Amino acid sequence: MSYQFATEPPPAHNESRPATGTPRKAFVDGANLLLNLLENGKPSTLVFANVLDTLMKHDFDVVAIFDQSIRYHLRRCGCTAEWKKLQRLADASNGRVCFQVQADPHLLAMADACRKENAVVVNHTDRCKTWISQFPNGLPELVRVQYAAGLLSLVFEKSSHCPISVPIDRGLKVYGVSLSEDAANGADQGSARRTEKILASRDRTSRTLRARLIVFVLDASGSMFNDADGACKTFDGRRKSAHLTEVFKDSVSRLARSKSSPSFYTGLVSFAGRASVVDVSGARMIHISHLNSHVSAPGFDYVAHAKGNGTDLSAALDSAVALIDGVLASPDAKYIATRWSACIILITDALDSSETRVRETIARLGMTRAGLSSGQIDIGCVGIGSDVRESLLIDIASCPSPATRQMLTKQGLDSRLLCRSSGDPTLALKVSEKDASYPDVIRSFVDVVSQTTQS
Repeated sequence: MSYQFATEPPPAHNESRPATGTPRKAFVDGANLLLNLLENGKPSTLVFANVLDTLMKHDFDVVAIFDQSIRYHLRRCGCTAEWKKLQRLADASNGRVCFQVQADPHLLAMADACRKENAVVVNHTDRCKTWISQFPNGLPELVRVQYAAGLLSLVFEKSSHCPISVPIDRGLKVYGVSLSEDAANGADQGSARRTEKILASRDRTSRTLRARLIVFVLDASGSMFNDADGACKTFDGRRKSAHLTEVFKDSVSRLARSKSSPSFYTGLVSFAGRASVVDVSGARMIHISHLNSHVSAPGFDYVAHAKGNGTDLSAALDSAVALIDGVLASPDAKYIATRWSACIILITDALDSSETRVRETIARLGMTRAGLSSGQIDIGCVGIGSDVRESLLIDIASCPSPATRQMLTKQGLDSRLLCRSSGDPTLALKVSEKDASYPDVIRSFVDVVSQTTQS
């Protein structure tokens, strides 16, 4: 079981925390604290939640990440009730409490990305020596937490904040969840991670060696379809949403006609201020043949599925990853393929007002992923419009593998890739608005990224 950040945008602050200014980021090593801050010799979710609450009340924006092995450790020490309470806390947190294969690299990478905002990593005694070599500027600031005799103590390693000492609140609620000793009653309700029904091919039911998950993430914010928001800033004056729809439909059609199409399973996320995973025939992950039929229908309009005002790229990417995780956890998956790999195709103008949050999300998603044979999810970005925010696309996009780079070169696309400041190419593409080959280049790019076979 693995949780991902929720599809809805997580709240920036706890309601009980007074608004005293711009909050610093605090990335909490959940398992390290839960397994070391003991109550009567046992891990206590209540004590852990008090750490979160204390940080939020002292003006920190808190994200807690647990190693996936925490469930095993809690059950091994007879703390099944604590595991249930932790699940409830994670479900209610809107992504502020989540699970990864290894917490440390995620925590450190996100804190490093927010170094200018003086982000901290919070744990018990871990000095993170294993990861020092990966951070040339040194590790982010560490905060040490101790617990004894009903009192929590937080000490900031670099003395940038006064030490904190507070008594445990036994009646505490965090994210609306009660964590008192009897809070385990009814904890099973709503705590199970969603698994996804997979709609298989109409004409193929046999198991394949490898299946490819392809999640299309389509920008439906105002800047894509509203003329007043700049939707017509394109090479031919048509709306960005019209270009996106045309490229998307054609790419799906090409994938459906491919010799590899039996192994393609697809999802569709449409986003504006919130992200929505599109349901087709009762499933959110469907064989490419079903998606092709769906998007070819005369009334198809991807914009109609989006919700909310604004542009939330972070929520859109989290929705795509949660969908992929749900497929990998599904019993259906093992009957379809022996191995799975995955990619996300993001088509957007990247005009998101919260770039910092998007970069935090990418730092988290870029680390090793569980369940996938490749160990990662490739993210390919297609920029639509003449006002594309290229710097954000570059940060979001994955680096192409050697095999993918070779295919891009063969298609004549390597020179069109957006590059990082180091000169390394990324799986991000923006074609000049004056380029007559604009549609064909993007279709070929999507085709290559979607069909990449990961080793």
